[in-house]
Amino acid sequence: MKSQEGTSISTRRRAALVAALAAIIALGAPALAAAPATAVAVRPISWGALSLHGIAQVGSSISVSHGTWTPGTRFVYQWLRGGKKIAGATGSRYRPVATDVGKTLRVKVVGWQLGYHTHTLTSRGVVATAGVLPTIKVGLGSAPILVGETLKIGRTGTFLHGEKTAVQWYRAGAAITRATGLRYTVAPADYARALSYTVTASLSGYATRVFRSNRIIVSAGSQTRGGVSLSGEPAVGSTLTAVPGGWPAGAVLGYQWYRDGEAVLGATGAGYGLTAADSGHRVLVVVTSALAGYRGALAASDEVVVRPGTQTPGTVSVSGAAVSGAMLSAATAGWAPGATLAYQWLRDGSPIPGATGPQFPSSSTDAGTAVSVAVTSVLAGHADAAATSAAVAVGDWYAANFPEFTEVNFTSVGSVTASYTRPLPAALTITATGNGSIHVTSKTSTDVTTGDLDFFSTDHAITATIPVFPHDPALQTAKIVVDASAEVTWTLHFAPMSSLPLLPASGTGIGTYRYEGPGSFLATNAGSLSQAFRIEQYHAAADGTVVRDQLAASTETDGSFVDVVSAYAGPSLITVTSSAAWTMIAR
Repeated sequence: MKSQEGTSISTRRRAALVAALAAIIALGAPALAAAPATAVAVRPISWGALSLHGIAQVGSSISVSHGTWTPGTRFVYQWLRGGKKIAGATGSRYRPVATDVGKTLRVKVVGWQLGYHTHTLTSRGVVATAGVLPTIKVGLGSAPILVGETLKIGRTGTFLHGEKTAVQWYRAGAAITRATGLRYTVAPADYARALSYTVTASLSGYATRVFRSNRIIVSAGSQTRGGVSLSGEPAVGSTLTAVPGGWPAGAVLGYQWYRDGEAVLGATGAGYGLTAADSGHRVLVVVTSALAGYRGALAASDEVVVRPGTQTPGTVSVSGAAVSGAMLSAATAGWAPGATLAYQWLRDGSPIPGATGPQFPSSSTDAGTAVSVAVTSVLAGHADAAATSAAVAVGDWYAANFPEFTEVNFTSVGSVTASYTRPLPAALTITATGNGSIHVTSKTSTDVTTGDLDFFSTDHAITATIPVFPHDPALQTAKIVVDASAEVTWTLHFAPMSSLPLLPASGTGIGTYRYEGPGSFLATNAGSLSQAFRIEQYHAAADGTVVRDQLAASTETDGSFVDVVSAYAGPSLITVTSSAAWTMIAR
């Protein structure tokens, strides 16, 4: 019996020991290296209450406290995620990982000791949360930020877990496209707007954190200053051009030209045409650069001293009839616009005193000479230019209109008629020898008597000058009729007007004279009303032709005849017919 009971008790103890080892092995505990070789009594084990300590958060740790158990009790741990074992999590402390986030964590504790029953406890559950990443220090500081400056983010703080960071730059609170680097070059669009950035840190199992920098209003940047040079000839009439270089791309350039340090009104283009006002003065250009987001910049060129311009001489020629008494004119062409032309007429190459206008009334003084005109062009800011016309030979107005013709010689008694088919000259000279009377009549082609003279010669020669009234331009022929009472040898000589005497201050009877006065008016006093009086004047027109003035006598209060004679500066002929004395007086 005794033997049988012992056998039964031994069997029960062995079964209890096997059960305890199985529980430990099931928890993953290591096999006992020194299990008792002999059977021992199995007693109940006492245990304490489980409690969890710490934060069930990724990056932190939680631990288990198992209270008071039977002295000598050993423990085996197994952490559970959602009721399932966590591989390798067999310590009293557990550090949650990303997989645990949102899951319930528990720990199962097995207490065992040889000779005691094993006991298993499971802790309360805690839900694992995402970890908290460490703070990253970010900021732009307090120094001014300028357009064009390159900013660099200095990453500071603790990065323990290999976090990923993403950078985003902001302009006035709005994300800047593609501005996601640690470096950022401040753009013109940032000027006067708030600039900031964020750093976003992320790591599996951790809550994403966004760190924001302070905001700074961007100030205008400093441009890269270029330069400017001048091209072109620094002379009046030329154009200077500003040639800028080295300015930033996109800059808008403005120009202002200066003369002796003073801004030239309206001269704000890249080119500047030099005018007379610039001659002898210092000229430069200032370039200003405007670029969005940048402070303005400027640069000045070197100064240049402007030289007088050069004129291209035009042409001048003498126009008008080349005969004394005609009006000669200077015909100019091709001179600079705005230039003032000065004239000097020349006679045989020498200046004619007072002849400084564009026209020159020639006189008998110029007959047989060569007349030319010199022109000088005066243009402000330019050197003078000059040209001289070709000389023209001036003919004699008297000879051209009243030429001397071949003498007519006769020896006869009776009437002889000599026809003259050109305008009559001023006078004819008759020379007679022998005895007898001669009567000479001057007639026009209409057979109207215009003058006569009677004289008598006895046995000696007679020479007399007979005035013949000049021609009427409308008449083409004239006649000279000579009646001789006896055999007389006589000669008619046609004298040119250039041989006539100059008009005297006074005279008597009939006379034909040349006059080239100063251009004033003269009055002719012909005596009393009972006296016969007539005056005619022939003068050179501006084109050199003959103009006839038929003057009608008027009566003064004293009863005398008075006619006003226009004293032309050119050659003219005055014929006075009077039965009494007459006087030329200034009027």
